[in-house]
Amino acid sequence: MAGKTAGRRKSAGVVTSSKTPKAATITRILVSIPRQKLFAYAGETLVYEFDCVTGRAGKETDVGRHRIFKKVKDYVSRTYQTPMPYSMFFTSDGKAIHESTAVWLRSFGKALGAEQLGIPLGSHGCVGLNHEDAAALYERTPLNTLVEVVG
Repeated sequence: MAGKTAGRRKSAGVVTSSKTPKAATITRILVSIPRQKLFAYAGETLVYEFDCVTGRAGKETDVGRHRIFKKVKDYVSRTYQTPMPYSMFFTSDGKAIHESTAVWLRSFGKALGAEQLGIPLGSHGCVGLNHEDAAALYERTPLNTLVEVVG
């Protein structure tokens, strides 16, 4: 991962740099499926590093380069009838970065391969973040931000 990091705030996995203003605009988001991590950059500076949850088998998160084309703070999925707060959509079939539940536990289990044992920890293809992380990222990420998903 290219970029500079400084201090860490443990509670939400937030990385901030004394050289990066707290209101820095996110210019690129990198999602690592194998690591179950989301990295958000302002230019070349890593601003956030968050645990995340990506898609489960059969409902994978789309690998590749995407752009955030729609943001909805209080979205409710029509397909799954579930709240998706702080949604930032990056695929035309409805995949988004948004708030989710039990992210740390699901991320850790998924990274360890628990799904291979038949434990469904992943999402339906979205990238899930805990509440505080989703809110912080939503506020600092404009439309058209690059989202790179790597597997």
